[in-house]
Amino acid sequence: SEAMKITSYLVKYALAHHEVKFKYINNSKQIFQTYGTSDLMQTAKELFSEDFYNKALCVDIKINEDLSLTGLLGKNSLMYSSRKMQYIFVNGRIVHGQSIQKAIEEAYKKYIPANNFPMFFVNILVNPANVDVNIHPNKLEVKFENEQQILTQIKNAVSKQLDSSQMIAHIDNVFGLEKED
Repeated sequence: SEAMKITSYLVKYALAHHEVKFKYINNSKQIFQTYGTSDLMQTAKELFSEDFYNKALCVDIKINEDLSLTGLLGKNSLMYSSRKMQYIFVNGRIVHGQSIQKAIEEAYKKYIPANNFPMFFVNILVNPANVDVNIHPNKLEVKFENEQQILTQIKNAVSKQLDSSQMIAHIDNVFGLEKED
């Protein structure tokens, strides 16, 4: 139980700080290693051993002067029965932002079936003057000034990104046929 909690925390920390190299060993077994390449997509691939290159979108969205969103948004082929693959950071700080989570999930509603949850790793970059990090003893929750406006802007930005992306996975040579030139 404790090892699972530690692993979960280190995965979150590696995603939040993908520019840092991590090597996590538990009971003489290497659980994961990242290489600090500053490439979030590569770090996600190192952590989860999935084909994230074809199933996720890198995003770097400037919403306005005080609000940006960076990270990975899973295509509709990366959905899960739980929220286990949803990681939210605010200014690089790991947070449990249910309101942020709901806003992003709302943007996915037309792409995934009910009772499924999208994969996303997002870092919300907001002017520090517009966010209060002192509302939770462990500083795991944040409160935005003009929260509803910010959540709507995040939802709209994610929705626009998904709408402009190819959500259906590209399949090459499914039947083993030779390509014609």
